[in-house]
Amino acid sequence: MKSLSNPLLIVGDNPALFGGLSRSCRDIATLATTLPQFRVGVVGRGLGQNRKLPFIVYDYPEYMGWGENCFMDIWNDFTGGEHGIILTTDDLSRRQWLVNESDLSGDLAMFAKDCNHYTWGYVPVDSTGPSGQSLPLHMADTARRYHRIMAASEWGCQVLKASGCAGADWLPHGIWMDKFHPIPNAKALLDWQNKIVCGCVMANQSRKDLPVAFQVFSQLRSHYGSRFHAWLHTNTLVGYWNVQLLAAECGVSDCLEVSLSANDEQLACRYSACDCTIVPSAGEGFCYPLAESMACGTAAVTTGYAGGQELVPSNCRPTPTGYRVDTQHNTLRAIPNPHHFSTCAINQIDLKLQDPEQRRQEMIDHTKHLDWKLLRRPWEHWLNEGLKNG
Repeated sequence: MKSLSNPLLIVGDNPALFGGLSRSCRDIATLATTLPQFRVGVVGRGLGQNRKLPFIVYDYPEYMGWGENCFMDIWNDFTGGEHGIILTTDDLSRRQWLVNESDLSGDLAMFAKDCNHYTWGYVPVDSTGPSGQSLPLHMADTARRYHRIMAASEWGCQVLKASGCAGADWLPHGIWMDKFHPIPNAKALLDWQNKIVCGCVMANQSRKDLPVAFQVFSQLRSHYGSRFHAWLHTNTLVGYWNVQLLAAECGVSDCLEVSLSANDEQLACRYSACDCTIVPSAGEGFCYPLAESMACGTAAVTTGYAGGQELVPSNCRPTPTGYRVDTQHNTLRAIPNPHHFSTCAINQIDLKLQDPEQRRQEMIDHTKHLDWKLLRRPWEHWLNEGLKNG
C-alpha cells in the first residue's frame, strides 16, 4: 500500500445526522482527516448533508438498504481505481454483502474477491447469538472475513474472539468533555427547582424498551409523589412505540416533559439537572447517553447486558428478567426488568440527594477515560498500525 494518502472510505450512518452511529462515524472520519496517511470519504446512510465536514460524504436514502446498490459507483469515484481501505462503523448484520462473495453477483462479487482493498471493521457489538457467547452464525462468518476488526467494548471484543476473530481488539467511542460537563444551576435554568428528575434519552425503536422506561417513571412517581418529574428525549413521538399513549397508560402524562430536538449544550443542561437517567435497552454496543449523563455528573442506569453495561458502575446495572431471540438475525436480546430499574434508580437518586457534590464528582471521575481528546492517540495508533500490517 502507498505510504501516504491511502483512500479510506468509512461506511456507516450519515455523519451529518445526530444518532450515535452517525456521531462515531463523524468523529473517526474527522480524526482520520488529520493524518496525512489517509484521504477520507464517508458513505453515509440517510440524507442529511446539512453541516460542513472536513471530508467528502456520499449519502443515500434509507430505503436503498445498506448501500449495496450504490457502493461500486461510490468506490470507483472515490478511489479512482487505486487500492484502498474500507472501514465499517456499524452492525455486522448490515455488511455481509461487502465481504462475502458467495452471496453476491456481478461487480460486487468481483469486488469482494479481489485484493485491491482492505476491510476494517469497528463494531458496536450489542448482543450475541442464541448461544450467549458468540455472534449469530451469519454475523460471525462476516466478522471473520474482515482483514482487521475491533469492538467498541471489552465485552464486544470477547464476543468477537469467541466468534473466531482471534486478533480482535477494542476501543470505546469517546465523547467531547468540553460539551458534556456539569452545568451550574441547571435545575433553575429549566425551572425544575424542588423537583426530583429522572431522564431517559433513547430513540423510538424496538431495541429501546420505552414501555419499561414509562413503568419506571410510574414507580418513581409513586415513590416521590408530586415532586417527581420525568424527562424523555427521543426522535419521534410515534415510531415503534407511541410515546403519548405509553405516558397515559402509565399515568405520568402530567409530570412528563418530552424533547425531540436539542443540541449538545441543551442536552448537557438537562443531564446536569437530572438526579438520575435510565437507558432500559435490550442491548447497547456503546451508548452515548450513558457516558454523557455521567460526564455531566448524573448517574446513569442501564441493562446489565452487552457493551453498554461497561460504561456504568456495577450498582447501575439492573439484572434483566431474561433473554429472547430477536429478529431474522437471531440476536439474543435482554428483557429489562422495570422493578429492578426502579429500585436501582431510587438508590442512585437518593445518593445524589444525600451528597450532590460528591456524587457528581464520582460520576465525572468514572467517565474521564472516555474523553475523545484522550482517545485520539490510541485511535491514531490503531489506524496507522493497519497500514504497517497491510
